[in-house]
Amino acid sequence: MTPDPANFSYPFNEAKAAQAAACLVDLAQGNMTRLRVIKLLYLADRTAILQMRWPIAGGTYFSMEHGPVLSEVYDLIRDQRESEGPWQALIQSDGPRGIRRLGKTDFEDLSESDLSTLRAVHFEQAGKSDWELRNFTHDLPEYEDPGRSALPIPVRRILLEEGVSIEEIRRLGEEVIEQSWHRENVVRPRS
Repeated sequence: MTPDPANFSYPFNEAKAAQAAACLVDLAQGNMTRLRVIKLLYLADRTAILQMRWPIAGGTYFSMEHGPVLSEVYDLIRDQRESEGPWQALIQSDGPRGIRRLGKTDFEDLSESDLSTLRAVHFEQAGKSDWELRNFTHDLPEYEDPGRSALPIPVRRILLEEGVSIEEIRRLGEEVIEQSWHRENVVRPRS
């Protein structure tokens, strides 16, 4: 039996995630807490999914104690290991709760639409403290309080909660699955 295409997820793009985080840090004049960047990246991905049907960073979304997160970004921020990945080339821990940008980037992987979404989300949330931003994300319809655990947030739930039909979600899922297969097997053929 073929899985239901409505149960899809977007592929994670670490380069776009790193550039999006760097953009947000720039918009905040170089100083941002880990909590804030995690929340703003989630809100930017959510906005992009609802408006353009494709996220900025993609990946797997979870409800956690302090609100929804992009799982891969959460892991990158928590595990600031020495490596050669795009995240480590652009983003570094700054004290116990902060992050800062390293080097320069021209945001080559981000579209104008991505940059516009990041700016809009940043400015919409700029007046909130980190704790107010955390509480704001708890009021999103797809968020479920997991206690001290984590619960997945399927893309399907984000879209359904905002009134997108299951038929449109299935069509979108088919497109995402096809594009992901093409990217894996044609653009980067397996050896």
